[in-house]
Amino acid sequence: MKVMRKPTFRDSDNAVAPIFGAVLIVLLTFVLAVATVAAVYNDDAVERINNAFAKTPTAVIEIEGMVGGVPNPVHYHNINIKLRHKGGDSLAVDSTMIVLSGEGESHIGIVGVAGVSSWMENGDTNVKYTNLAYSGKINEKYIKTNSAALDDGLWSTGEQLILNGDDSINGTDASSVFVSVNGISNTSNNYGFKSGTTVTIKIFDKTTQRIIAEGTAVVKPAE
Repeated sequence: MKVMRKPTFRDSDNAVAPIFGAVLIVLLTFVLAVATVAAVYNDDAVERINNAFAKTPTAVIEIEGMVGGVPNPVHYHNINIKLRHKGGDSLAVDSTMIVLSGEGESHIGIVGVAGVSSWMENGDTNVKYTNLAYSGKINEKYIKTNSAALDDGLWSTGEQLILNGDDSINGTDASSVFVSVNGISNTSNNYGFKSGTTVTIKIFDKTTQRIIAEGTAVVKPAE
């Protein structure tokens, strides 16, 4: 009577190791080939590859308030969105982007210019802060509130950041705040969100193009 031996997997690691080694070699060869081609034909591609392997900062951001909703008898400079860095990595002001989206409004056209129509556009509003630095923002309240915290070029733990509806209506310097309403992008880059509605806030790292933090807040009317 023959005794059937049970299969054993004791030596399976010896068989699997060469397979993983071969896969790793193929992967490294592919990455090196892509990098070589990119270096020869497209410098931007090299930067994109490097960014893909870069570490995204991690931070806890708290939404402390969103006041001054429209329609209210308030100006855009009375609209404030307060964010506080609660912990994690310090965020570089020139490589951190904030995107706000919700139901709101912005001004279209130039007031008081003959032959140029202007109006308030209401609807789906998207606000993009391409960086958190002062350049391209003229609201005095914004600058004074944040100068001490952001002078070192970093948004760090414990520091508050205040976004304002009038952050960018300069008209002379290059804007770092861009507002669109219902797909219309030629706005004055000022904004307000409707009272009682929910606004989504997303904070991105521009280097890796990944989300650092996101959340929502309900707009409360200014008192």
